[in-house]
Amino acid sequence: EAKDLRDLVLVTVDIFKSRVTAASGKIKQKLQDAKKGTVAMHVLSYCEVEYEDVVRRLNVCHGLIKDYQGDKSGQQFLHLSDCVDINYNPIVMCWLELPDMPGAEALIKENEELYMLLILNNALLISYDVRD
Repeated sequence: EAKDLRDLVLVTVDIFKSRVTAASGKIKQKLQDAKKGTVAMHVLSYCEVEYEDVVRRLNVCHGLIKDYQGDKSGQQFLHLSDCVDINYNPIVMCWLELPDMPGAEALIKENEELYMLLILNNALLISYDVRD
């Protein structure tokens, strides 16, 4: 339950993180079936590592957003939206590589949804973005 924008952002970051974790699990399953040395194995391995990094970064972002006090603390957190936005490249790169892999339709759809969640998180966080 969100009582303000920051709480809503925390909820959407948590949803994004849980969806990336679920996608990572599906990728790990596909990776078990992939033949060694194939393009599919390499693409899935790349996505697996990238998604694990995304989850770690989102854990850090969650903490930063939760601790953010704005003007109350006398400090402004510059570029808070960048904390989530940094995950754009790993999500998109994996999404772009998957179409070359047979049987990846479900993973491609999952990546499209992750991309939409990333856009939602950025839209909510932009109000915290203070740029000179």
